[in-house]
Amino acid sequence: MTSGLFAMLHVQPVTGRALQAEDEKPGAEAVIMLGYGVWKDRYGLDPKVVGRTVLANGKPAVVVGVMPDGFKFPSNEDVWMPAVPDEQLLKRNVRAFQMMASADLSVVSARLQPQFPETHKG
Repeated sequence: MTSGLFAMLHVQPVTGRALQAEDEKPGAEAVIMLGYGVWKDRYGLDPKVVGRTVLANGKPAVVVGVMPDGFKFPSNEDVWMPAVPDEQLLKRNVRAFQMMASADLSVVSARLQPQFPETHKG
């Protein structure tokens, strides 16, 4: 996810910090945010979990924050990591993300369609 999502949703961690723009830069230290249930069930609500290195997808990541009890956005998730661009994600035809926006993006899409006809089909 991108760092601005929690702020857009007006949700703050109960401990630690939210994801930051610096976390999304290539080469940045891998970080992770935990859901309250994971914090409770796996780490016994230990506040010292923030700053601890854990394995995420088989790779080390530092816990930077814990989200409030009941927060499971967008589809019952319990952990969140920043989206770090790589060669694959930067391709125009990759559709790996859901867009969460309050603005009507149809105007922007219509302007981009003639410029990128193959990747803007449909």
